[in-house]
Amino acid sequence: MKGSKYDPKHDPKELAKQGNSIKEMEARNAKRSANFKKTGKWVYDVSKI
Repeated sequence: MKGSKYDPKHDPKELAKQGNSIKEMEARNAKRSANFKKTGKWVYDVSKI
C-alpha cells in the first residue's frame, strides 16, 4: 500500500529521511553532552562547540 501525501510512512525515501535526521540529532546530542561534561555548560548550537 502506498502512503498518501499526508501519510508518507510507506515511502522508503521519506523513511530514510527520518532515519537520517534521527542519526544526525543523536550525533549532535553526543557532541553537546561531551562538551557539557567537559565545560559544565550546555550549548545548543553545535557550531559553537
